[in-house]
Amino acid sequence: MIYKVISNLKTGEGTFVAGDKIEMDEETAKHLIEDGVLMATCEGEEEEPEVDLKDLTIVELKDLAEEKEIDIFGAWRKADIIKAIKKALK
Repeated sequence: MIYKVISNLKTGEGTFVAGDKIEMDEETAKHLIEDGVLMATCEGEEEEPEVDLKDLTIVELKDLAEEKEIDIFGAWRKADIIKAIKKALK
């Protein structure tokens, strides 16, 4: 099954960052889903799944902003970065 990485993950196959899609057996994935590292996805999924921004680290928030081409210039605190991302995604 295909899973989406929502928090950085290092495996024997390599290092994966938030947003990457990887194939993994269901038993292994189950534990990583419970830990908040992966989420199940459908191959060819077009709509981005909802992610709770406050659960992401500042680095992950900055990576998300860069991926979505959101200007977070001047936002230094986590709350300010989240506010800028939410405003841009409205």
